[in-house]
Amino acid sequence: MSDLNILFCPEDLLAHKKKPSQLPLQGGPKAFAPDVDADDKILSSLLQEHGDVLQEQRVAKKSNLSVGTWVPGEKVVEMSVTKGPHWQHFGHQKHGKMLLQPHEALFLLEQGSLALYYGGLPMSFQQAYMTMLSEGFSPDFYLVYTYFLRLGFTVLRHQSRKKHGSDTQTDMVSPEKKKQQEAVTSVESEGSVDAAHGKGSKPLASSPVTHLWTSEDGCRPLVRPEDATSTAAVLSKLQVIKNQRMTEANDLSTKQQSLQIAFDVYQPGLNFKKSDPGTPDFCVSVCRFCDPPPSLAVMSAMKKECARVPLKIALVDGGSISFYSVLDVDSPTYITRG
Repeated sequence: MSDLNILFCPEDLLAHKKKPSQLPLQGGPKAFAPDVDADDKILSSLLQEHGDVLQEQRVAKKSNLSVGTWVPGEKVVEMSVTKGPHWQHFGHQKHGKMLLQPHEALFLLEQGSLALYYGGLPMSFQQAYMTMLSEGFSPDFYLVYTYFLRLGFTVLRHQSRKKHGSDTQTDMVSPEKKKQQEAVTSVESEGSVDAAHGKGSKPLASSPVTHLWTSEDGCRPLVRPEDATSTAAVLSKLQVIKNQRMTEANDLSTKQQSLQIAFDVYQPGLNFKKSDPGTPDFCVSVCRFCDPPPSLAVMSAMKKECARVPLKIALVDGGSISFYSVLDVDSPTYITRG
């Protein structure tokens, strides 16, 4: 008890409060130049300073901490004491109790605003991470989640607006646009029929590359000149990319999608309400750098689910996060024959 009294005496707490909050300074290129005296001492002192910063104890008043208990059966944190301004954006009410999702509790625990208990004993950071981060909410998801929170954004788990988005997209398509799409489809189908019936085979006889199709070794080009009616026809012959439109992709179920929308993100502001959050500023999907790229059908399904809300993809590589926006781009459909 004497050690505890010395550690938490008023003088030590006051000295801890007056400590400088700046990080240790790093030297420039000259400080790390070769053949400099006392290199080992400088390096060891820098490592010691950084180690002291990482090992520094977080001191907070117990009266300012919120208190919660981990309920493993429901995978929520049941709050018994709520303090601070966090509850405008965190938690939800159920049967008269304030509950926190695991990722919300972890973030408040990191910030030193929550005392978390399980079985009557306080949970450490390591125990909380191992217990609360599961397959449904992996460390990559948590890394993206905390990134936006530290920037001041309000982040909620995604709620589907698929039905609403499909209705709005159907209404936005004008009759003229529909006629243009039908005309493009009919032209492509006519071109494929003409190629199937052998129209355009006459120019092949007078072509300077006729020998490529009449060689006896059996090695012939994949695309004939009469097949070059459109970009889609050429790609279908090459079997590189299947001819599929974003607007015609089949709807996929949630289990079939390799990439799903994880978060709804709202700009920082005072008008946010948990009971009625409104339309988010953008949606975020999380994937790893080593994962295969999503298919066109998956991208189309996510765009429909977002409706008019912009979609961003967070690519996590270790501790680094890169963000990519998903935009509509009109690609060429036809090519000309020389």
